[in-house]
Amino acid sequence: MKAFVKQIEKKRLHDFLSIERSGCLGVCQHGPVVKLREGNTLYGNVKAEDCKKILKRHLAGRKPIKRLILKAKGKKK
Repeated sequence: MKAFVKQIEKKRLHDFLSIERSGCLGVCQHGPVVKLREGNTLYGNVKAEDCKKILKRHLAGRKPIKRLILKAKGKKK
């Protein structure tokens, strides 16, 4: 979460993006988990270094990061 906050502040995206903590999404075994409202994408096993890629590739470029995407039931694709 800290890595996302840092990137959002660095890129001055706080007017466009927000981060919210949540309760269990049912995929805790794949944590940390990031859920994007954009496309209802669920990423699992997210590391701090993945945050920049998620912001750049997924949100800006509309190209999901396949290695991190979880299927609907929390299994890796």
